[in-house]
Amino acid sequence: MKSKKAATRGVWRRSGCVSKRQLRASSGIGPSTRTRSVSASPTGLLRELIKTRYGFHIVAIDQRIPGTALPFELVRDGIAERLRSAVEEKALRQYVSMLAGQATIEGADLAGSQSPLIQ
Repeated sequence: MKSKKAATRGVWRRSGCVSKRQLRASSGIGPSTRTRSVSASPTGLLRELIKTRYGFHIVAIDQRIPGTALPFELVRDGIAERLRSAVEEKALRQYVSMLAGQATIEGADLAGSQSPLIQ
């Protein structure tokens, strides 16, 4: 019989969940009502499915490690980098949308914009 960790690794490898990289990188799920409901749950397999924008998830809580607030000086650079990345991603998305709106493209449905004034 497989160990619990080996079984979990196997599930992660076969998972089609697009959020798995984010979940692995952050070692958790994002802040939301879901997080609060999961935080209040006992360890073990949750009885209900967790719905996210990526679909439904079966969640097992193996261990809880309490978090601590970090000093701003320690996280400042990480926050600045995330903000820069978000702005760059949005600008690139808008640029591609504008190009798609000006192009004649067949075989793909791209939501293009004719105006450079994109929100």
